[in-house]
Amino acid sequence: MKASMKFILGALCAFAIGCFILQAQPAPPGPQPIATAAPAPKLSLTETGVVIDTGTEKFTLPTPSLVKAAGGNVAGTVTMATDGKSFVEKFTNGMQLTVGLESDGKTITYEYTAPTSDVRGFGMNVNIPIEYGNGGKYGLGAGEMKTFPAQKGKDEVVDKGDYGMFRLQSPSGGGFGIKMPSGWNKLQDDRQFNGSKFEEQYLYLFATYNGQTYFSITVGDMDPKILAATQAPTPAIPPPPKPVVKKLVDQFGQPLGKDYPGKITSDDDLKNDIAADKAYYDSLTPPPTDIYGGLPDSGAKYNLKKTGFFHVEKMGERFVFVDPAGNLFFELGLCPIAPLEDYTLTGGRRDAFEWLPSTPEEKAQYKSSFQGGYEPIFSFFRANIIRKYGKPFDDEEQSGIATMRIRKWGFNAEGAFGGDTKTMASMNLPYTTFVPIGLPVVSSECKVRDPFTDDAEKKMDDAMTKGLDPHVNDPLIIGFYLGNEEHFEDLPHLVPSLKGSKVGAKKRLVQMLQEKYKDIAKFNDAWQPKTPAQSFDELSETPLAITTQAASDDMKDFQDLFTDAFYGMVARVFHKHDPNHLLIGSRWQPGTANSKILLKNAGKYMDVISVNYYTYGIEKDFLQKIHDLTGGKPLLMSEWHYGSASDAATGGAAKSVKSQTERGMAYRNYVETVATLPYVVGSEWFSYLDEPVTGRFFEGYNGESGNVGVISGIDRPYKNAVAEMMKTNYDIYPVVLGTRPPFHYDDPKFNIGPGGGRKEVDAPMALAGMKIDGQASDWPGRPGEHISAGNLVLGPDAGTLEADFKLCWDAENLYLFVQVADSTPMINPNVGDKIWAGDALELFIGPDNIDEGGELAFTDRQILLSCSKETGSVQYYIGGSPTTAKINMEVVKNVTGDGYAVEAAIPWAALNMKPEEGKEFLFDIGIDDDTGHSRARQLMWNGISRNSGDRSKWGVAKLVK
Repeated sequence: MKASMKFILGALCAFAIGCFILQAQPAPPGPQPIATAAPAPKLSLTETGVVIDTGTEKFTLPTPSLVKAAGGNVAGTVTMATDGKSFVEKFTNGMQLTVGLESDGKTITYEYTAPTSDVRGFGMNVNIPIEYGNGGKYGLGAGEMKTFPAQKGKDEVVDKGDYGMFRLQSPSGGGFGIKMPSGWNKLQDDRQFNGSKFEEQYLYLFATYNGQTYFSITVGDMDPKILAATQAPTPAIPPPPKPVVKKLVDQFGQPLGKDYPGKITSDDDLKNDIAADKAYYDSLTPPPTDIYGGLPDSGAKYNLKKTGFFHVEKMGERFVFVDPAGNLFFELGLCPIAPLEDYTLTGGRRDAFEWLPSTPEEKAQYKSSFQGGYEPIFSFFRANIIRKYGKPFDDEEQSGIATMRIRKWGFNAEGAFGGDTKTMASMNLPYTTFVPIGLPVVSSECKVRDPFTDDAEKKMDDAMTKGLDPHVNDPLIIGFYLGNEEHFEDLPHLVPSLKGSKVGAKKRLVQMLQEKYKDIAKFNDAWQPKTPAQSFDELSETPLAITTQAASDDMKDFQDLFTDAFYGMVARVFHKHDPNHLLIGSRWQPGTANSKILLKNAGKYMDVISVNYYTYGIEKDFLQKIHDLTGGKPLLMSEWHYGSASDAATGGAAKSVKSQTERGMAYRNYVETVATLPYVVGSEWFSYLDEPVTGRFFEGYNGESGNVGVISGIDRPYKNAVAEMMKTNYDIYPVVLGTRPPFHYDDPKFNIGPGGGRKEVDAPMALAGMKIDGQASDWPGRPGEHISAGNLVLGPDAGTLEADFKLCWDAENLYLFVQVADSTPMINPNVGDKIWAGDALELFIGPDNIDEGGELAFTDRQILLSCSKETGSVQYYIGGSPTTAKINMEVVKNVTGDGYAVEAAIPWAALNMKPEEGKEFLFDIGIDDDTGHSRARQLMWNGISRNSGDRSKWGVAKLVK
């Protein structure tokens, strides 16, 4: 879930939009011009858009795409005017866009009818040839032109921000500038996706220009002063004044209008903390450790090996980490410690902040608070450190302070995404990090690296030579992760839809199919594509769908082939370079960890399996299953946390509790429970620092803003939480060794079992461009809720039945995504109010009087979703609703044949609810299982078998930002 900017920066503004494609045509042959002042480009209008002729290249700007609020684009048809000076696009939702080329020869006008409620804005993507990486330059805004990267970097994002100008200069010196309304811009390097272009993305939001139905784009000089001075024709409808933005935070980054303990009012409060900090940390006396944080003298006592590096051993039936000194080491990590996610996006919403550096003196004083030293991305945490100590923020110094603090609290390592500074190394702080893979992803949707790309092993070897070799003798590295929360479960449905000329995995799939079927006619008979293929070569470029049992079986075989190839290649190349360190898995989400094939193949090659496991109560049977199916490999709980919105600046978190004290109690319950499991070797809490009140910058204006840290944005520890955490950290080894029983937080929410308490689930805002396709790759990164065999409410046993679900929301819908493990999947011939008698999902939603139990209220809804297409289409039923509503849903069978995924968009109108941030409502979900005759069993997330007539045991859902 909580991936660092290193790995999920590309998610920023990741709207699924169509094309406003700036595509170069080949330059005429002959010598290229010397870089001189570029002549003004000439514009002309065609049925496909506006052609820009620079004299050496031609570019085409097609009409913008109309982006749906729920994801995807609205279809439209274009009609060209007889004079060739304009065209009209009519969209199927009733909107109309008129695109015109003005007489000044450089202005394109866009007039549109009033937006309907189902759309967000116009999306515009600018495709730039990859050759611009050979000396081409670009400019976002009016700043200095920057050079396109010659080689792809760690992140796909090259540059980003809220700008109203984009400028482009070819390697030969020619070029032009585009002046557009202020909006979000992102320059992306598609070589990360095995592409062959750069892409400049722009989003024009109707909400930003509320009431306006006109905008223009000017194409002209690369000089920003000249471009900015150009005047477009007077709009047919003058734009209204820019709407006033509500101020959200004060000068310290604290929320306005919210009171809570520890909120400050002056710089003196920060400065006074210096003495208070010293007194507090001096008062803490953690137990003695060896220099790496391990249990002193335990190596000799338990006959552990001293290798000079972290490794795994077994003490009887117990797996343990052993540190470089040869001592027992149960990891108690924080990921990360060196803050990397403390920035928030300020561009485009400066009015939301009570204060930002504005004068030259302030900008100089707080330069180290801006990302890269300049706007529009700012860290209030860093600004508060500057105020506190009276000097610029220094990563080395602050990482040393952080290391001292966490050791005082009994933590012994930095987890994933850390800064790993020289100061931390000098203080012998162990850490986990990521192995450089060096391969393109199969698709940006799943983020999984492609082991079948051309020269894959050489590319991986080169990446490890550069990125791994300098670290092979570092004793502080606990182990290397392979990635973070990739959607391996989406591969069977994604790979067939791709093109073999661009994606090696698709080419390898076709090879596998040719080896099996040999005759294309036999393939057509088995897969039954809409258009029968004429050859396997043709198949490589043809999108395929999984519609038959044979196709599903084939993709099960391919999933086995793919995951074995991926994990096997990484392990082989890694150990060739590094014989000293551990491979510690891919930080799976629980839904991903449901794949038996994935677990088997990862277990063959990994030393430790890592799971980002967010939960209230620990489901031991779920963790035991992962351990068993990976061949008995040890587990690391690689990411989790609890947050409280009641007594912190920020909101809740992936798992919310009532107070800072309860955060600490929940921490104790989690860590001590997993420490009793003989295959768990440690855990990593996310994070050291709270997220910004206005959200993490790389997620745009709706980034995560949770109370996830052990310190706040004003550099104060949550002492009530930490006091409880220290009780566990200081005394963890008696629990690990079985000489002390684990702490149990006696609260119903943390009890495993149906009806054991009122569980809570947060539903974050949906991302732009969501598609209802049975895949979770376009969902917010929050972890799912697990429904295990321990949640059985009907039937003699759960069999293989278990599930994970997620919620999110927007103004129109409540979205649901569920992955179900079921050995007899998708059996349901029933319709209407009898859907529950087969494989189905039952949702229970109560918008009113959530503290009242008993019989169902008039406004309560029971929604039945069939997990089958036996009737020829998806089936659903909304019980308790006096009106009908359409639910957009999709059911997709796992290629392994042992489960399925369901995705649904449920209109708020059907739920008699008005969505708004902070809204809480009763919610529960049941999983019905038909084994071939009728419903044989039922699992319930929180409630009981009587949920359909009694709301007393329903859980609670909350709409969050």
